[in-house]
Amino acid sequence: MALGFPQVLGVGYDTIEALLGSDGGIPLLTLLLLLGMKLLATTVSNATGFVGGGFAPSLVLGAVLGNCYGQLLGAGGLHLPIAEPPAYAMVGMAAVLAGSARAPLTALLLLFELTRDIRIVLPLMAAAGLSAALVERWQGISDPGLLGPDPAEEHRRRQLAAVAVQEAFEPEAPLVLPADLPAIEALRQLVEAHGHCLLVADRGWVIGLVTLPDLQRVLSGHQHEARPLSLIDCRRGDLVWLPASAHLAQLEDQLTPNGLRQVPVFDLPAGSTVALPHGLPGSGLPLAKLCGVASRDGMARALARRLGDFRQTAADQG
Repeated sequence: MALGFPQVLGVGYDTIEALLGSDGGIPLLTLLLLLGMKLLATTVSNATGFVGGGFAPSLVLGAVLGNCYGQLLGAGGLHLPIAEPPAYAMVGMAAVLAGSARAPLTALLLLFELTRDIRIVLPLMAAAGLSAALVERWQGISDPGLLGPDPAEEHRRRQLAAVAVQEAFEPEAPLVLPADLPAIEALRQLVEAHGHCLLVADRGWVIGLVTLPDLQRVLSGHQHEARPLSLIDCRRGDLVWLPASAHLAQLEDQLTPNGLRQVPVFDLPAGSTVALPHGLPGSGLPLAKLCGVASRDGMARALARRLGDFRQTAADQG
């Protein structure tokens, strides 16, 4: 491909400069062929692990596509009274970058900084916004990345989704302490229990979650205060929890973004909760419905048990 179209090599900034020239720089037929070759070369490079990325190729592809569009509508095709092809090349750069990187504002600001022309802001906004909206409409919020979905990761997530959250429970009962307990006493009990988090309860209702780092951070920051801190002063803003009908994939989704190692599980009807609940419904969660605490270590143990059972079954059948 590079022997016939040297423009597919490198970052392509020379090609972009040629397309932004006053005469368009490259004939229309060559641009159409280059569009397909550059797209194919980028795909092969990313899929085979060669050195490359998505930022520079998106700029080159956008410039080529926009210049083709300008030439087709202008002197090279329909002869309509439009702007010069380089103007469409700049708008194409913003559109392709916004769609590929899911960053319309970044594409808009980058191209405006490049041109310093206020007249091109509206076309840039329209193209970048429409490109990002179409990508979100067709592909959804999740982005598999340039290399596409990871089969190993998808297989791992399917394994997690097949295991109930109860199999990741910690063997010890969750530590539940009253909200008015002094924070220093709560820290002592949590350390003695060798736990990572505790639940804050008030009149039979769970109203908060406090981790060991939360206690340490609050107590360290208020060492010189005369008023003793209570446990309610250390709780997190939202109580992160799961219903008993959840599975390990949802447990991982709760643990990872919140920086937690343990999550309480409540025996609540599945229809009354969302997949990943946050916060407190009403005045809190009923303490009587607390089933246990699912943890990251428990998740690893559950997967290990499943793997052992699978191998034992295979050995028995063999």
